[in-house]
Amino acid sequence: MTSFNTEPLQPDLLQGFGVSLPSQAGSTEAEDSAVSLPVARVHIDTHVPHLDRLFDYAVPAALDAEAQSGVRVRVKFGGREVTGWLRERVARSDSPTRLVPLHKIVSPLPVVDAEIFELADALADRYAGLVPDVLRLAVPPRVASVEQQYLAPASSVSSSESEDAEGSP
Repeated sequence: MTSFNTEPLQPDLLQGFGVSLPSQAGSTEAEDSAVSLPVARVHIDTHVPHLDRLFDYAVPAALDAEAQSGVRVRVKFGGREVTGWLRERVARSDSPTRLVPLHKIVSPLPVVDAEIFELADALADRYAGLVPDVLRLAVPPRVASVEQQYLAPASSVSSSESEDAEGSP
């Protein structure tokens, strides 16, 4: 009599389906406790229609303060580093796989707010376009020198306020 092997032939193909992972954000539990909303939903800047959706990425503890809604980010996608816009941060991801962390915050300055995201969604739906195309046309390209001039007065005001607070009796 022949006995049949009851083990699956390819167990690696099915791992992760229907199984909740201990860490959805793709980081250690100590790092997860340091990040309040560990999942970032990002619009990838692409021209491909079937990629016109939000992708979930893990927020590393080092980028927690800068990773706010509306900032430009760099993420790994398809083996390449691409730009995108951080749409929102949430507590959990619906993805059954381990999330890739955000690679870099291009600028801490939010360039898109919630109203612009909603408008981009409505325009893309109305004219059968892509949300990243609408955002690319609505948001001017980054100019680092202008951005530094904009951020410099804010940092000098905050440092002068802290000096005044320390110097006054």
